[in-house]
Amino acid sequence: MQRSIIYFIIAFHICICSPVWAQKKKLDLSEAAIWPYISAEKITDKGNYASYIIGSQANGDTLVIRSLISPWERKYLHSSGLQFSANSRLAVFRSKGDTLCLITLGTDSIEYIPHVSSYKLASGQRQDWLACQLKDSTRTLLLWNLLTGTKLIYTNVTDYLFSDNGSVLLLQTSTNTAEVYELALCDLLSGRMQVVSKGSRASDFSFDRLSKQFAFLRISSRGNTLWYCKLGMDSAIRLVDSATPGMSGYSILDRGFPTNTIYIPRLYLDAPFFSGDGRRIFFVIRPNSVVWHTASGDTLSKVSIWNYLDEVVPPNRVLPHDQAVQRKSNNGLLAVLNLSDMSRIIPLQQLSDDGTANLDNNDSANYLITKFSHPVSKESKWRSYNSIDISLVSINDGRKIWIVKNIPASNEVTVSTSGRYVIWYERAKRAYFCYNIRSGATRNITSSIPEPIYKEEDVGDLPASFGVGGWLKDDTAILIYDQYDIWQVDPEGKRRAIDLTGGIGKKTGVMFRIMNFDKDATIPAVLNDTLYLCALNDSSRSNGFYRMTVSKPGRPLKLGSGSGMAYFPQRYSFDILGVADWFYPIKAKAADVWLMKVMSPSEYPNLSVTHDFRTVQRLTVLEPQMRFKWYTSSLLHWKLPDGKIDQGILYKPEDFSPDKKYPIIFFYYEKNADAVNSYLYPELSPGTLNIPWFVSHGYLVFVPDIQFKVGYPGQSVLNCVVSAAKYLMGKPWVDGNRMGIEGHSFGGYETNYIVSKTHLFAAAVSAAGTTDIPIAYGDASSVDWMNFFEFSQGRIGADIGTRPALYALNSPILNAGNVSTPLLIMSNKADYAVMWYQDLSWFAILQHLGKKVWLLQYDGEGHVLFEKHNQMDYSIRMGQFFDYYLKGMPPPIWMTGEKKIDGKE
Repeated sequence: MQRSIIYFIIAFHICICSPVWAQKKKLDLSEAAIWPYISAEKITDKGNYASYIIGSQANGDTLVIRSLISPWERKYLHSSGLQFSANSRLAVFRSKGDTLCLITLGTDSIEYIPHVSSYKLASGQRQDWLACQLKDSTRTLLLWNLLTGTKLIYTNVTDYLFSDNGSVLLLQTSTNTAEVYELALCDLLSGRMQVVSKGSRASDFSFDRLSKQFAFLRISSRGNTLWYCKLGMDSAIRLVDSATPGMSGYSILDRGFPTNTIYIPRLYLDAPFFSGDGRRIFFVIRPNSVVWHTASGDTLSKVSIWNYLDEVVPPNRVLPHDQAVQRKSNNGLLAVLNLSDMSRIIPLQQLSDDGTANLDNNDSANYLITKFSHPVSKESKWRSYNSIDISLVSINDGRKIWIVKNIPASNEVTVSTSGRYVIWYERAKRAYFCYNIRSGATRNITSSIPEPIYKEEDVGDLPASFGVGGWLKDDTAILIYDQYDIWQVDPEGKRRAIDLTGGIGKKTGVMFRIMNFDKDATIPAVLNDTLYLCALNDSSRSNGFYRMTVSKPGRPLKLGSGSGMAYFPQRYSFDILGVADWFYPIKAKAADVWLMKVMSPSEYPNLSVTHDFRTVQRLTVLEPQMRFKWYTSSLLHWKLPDGKIDQGILYKPEDFSPDKKYPIIFFYYEKNADAVNSYLYPELSPGTLNIPWFVSHGYLVFVPDIQFKVGYPGQSVLNCVVSAAKYLMGKPWVDGNRMGIEGHSFGGYETNYIVSKTHLFAAAVSAAGTTDIPIAYGDASSVDWMNFFEFSQGRIGADIGTRPALYALNSPILNAGNVSTPLLIMSNKADYAVMWYQDLSWFAILQHLGKKVWLLQYDGEGHVLFEKHNQMDYSIRMGQFFDYYLKGMPPPIWMTGEKKIDGKE
């Protein structure tokens, strides 16, 4: 049964489904382990079947496969890894460990293959073969024609791979008595088998797109070698070894080594692969001098607790750079071999390149984009970017062509879909530039856009852009965003930019963004005249979907909208614990059918299907929140001391009564108002506040957006939080004597600053926050603190030599004597973001001054808590702490000098 995409409406849900408030129970922290999640969403190419997993931490997973056009549905416990066949007739998945299941969709026909170690479906146009390897002594591979039912058996198989179009199977076999491996090609159409290579073990196999040739590596302690075979050849040939021209001083990397230095869409980053036209083989090399390090493991341990009554001070720690924990080096470099001229290898990167060799959408192009970073520059220590040079490297001969030099680094560097242009955004000039590869001309292509295309943030760094939406066919135009609208821009800079959305976004306060359903494209190509848009109202945060025609600029056609949330690219990283993901709609490859999720604070983000974004059909009906005292949310606005208007989210119990007085907790970080219509999962705290739990237990929670003034980050948060508190104290249902605050990381710093400046709050919790700004500024052990305070989140906006008073002014530790609010601190020795000694010093000073302060330190944990038992422990203690000070409940014994909680250490 379908319903309108006014799917966002919550009133229907509340009126029909809500039980009497008194029948509901308060959330228990144990519910986090059994709260359901929906994941692994998939849809067949034809859009007629979907699959997903419903699971929880405690109860495991249930795989659901269902028809989108009939009532047919099947569920399988403890199953995962589902793949649909290309013809949308079959599904393969694992069940209960190592059993492989093959189901004919829409029927009761299911086949079971036990003791399977791995499996693969043939991909491409002939996806009608299944290969699965069994866990037996002979390493049996079962090859199954899913259309005819024919089964073939191969033994002693160590590896296998289907070609892209599913017409060829590559097998590697070896007997148990010899270290000799055979590579054989099986023609799946004719059944012909041909051995093409014998030798040491091969790996990293790769076919070209037409399945007419393949490459692989042979792994050896003396050096890896690259091999090649074209279908029809008698045997594979060795293309590259240490003696090959161009390989002097280099070795070939296999997948066993990390290489985060190259971005290639669709393809394995660190395996040999062919260009789209099959004329070249790319592979990864490294200098022979590189040393690879491994990291030591972590161990579990218990919590240590200190409070202001203790006679001892917590011991300091060994800083992380003394712990011999080293990350693997990042020195993989891209190289190419032209198959028409196999005489030499062409390295396409150097060690000095910062690792952004980019083939983007066109790996058949003749050039590669590279960025040269300036790592020795002093500014790289205190800025969030280095200066960079952008260049093209010829794939034919390795020749480098400089495009632009010494600009502030930008991640927004890309090549057009047909390989004619290079586009980049320059932060300092707040503009996009385009380089024509054929003519060598460079142009500012956004000078005719009258609106800012950059984020006018309050961070003291050069502003980033709003981004790029895609290329039109044949590179005739690129689509660029301002805050609200979408502009069609000529890459040659000859035609004025066209506002495709007609300025409707700015006029109505609605932000439009293009939805790209091609998962493989980094920057999508708009190949037809129709665009689907997602939209977010900047005032109400209501969400909707639109459609527009590129050739007819103007008002987009609204398809569906409402007061809830489905999808929009996040403007800010939410710091609220448990915010449900804004689910990007998944499109069927060959049909206009999408899977989507719709949510609101009172409506679980259930999976739905739509054909037009106007109407949706719900596929899941999960309503775990209906059993508990839940929350509502609303957006409030109030005036700051400087007269500006701020906003924040107020979370109230669903049975809220204006005749009662409630304790309230303020949680903050940066900007979270966009999450007002989002659903919150009740998760155990890794450092931040579990809002559903506290609201269920009778608290109000308010999350104000912080409006920062550069130079005064501490005063900015103080102004926002205190003004919000005083605004809410004017409400008859807020108990102004029972107000608390909580923050983690930068929010921990904000908490520390607030308690050092005001006596307004009855209790405070700070997790992993800085306190001594001058000391943190010079700390070279973890975060680039100079950049952090001068240009980034710390927002001092100047170096310590120029404005030393600002560093002192923003340091909570220098106002420790002013603290009167009872403070609970959580900080851990393995925190590599905010050094443990920051909170240790803060605690020691407050303890020495006789302030009411507690310190929780979890061994083996870092900036956030990862272990579930530690999250549970911290969640319990935080709740007990606020209950004591904000509700007048008896103090737990760990707060009165002992170190136990309910008998648990």
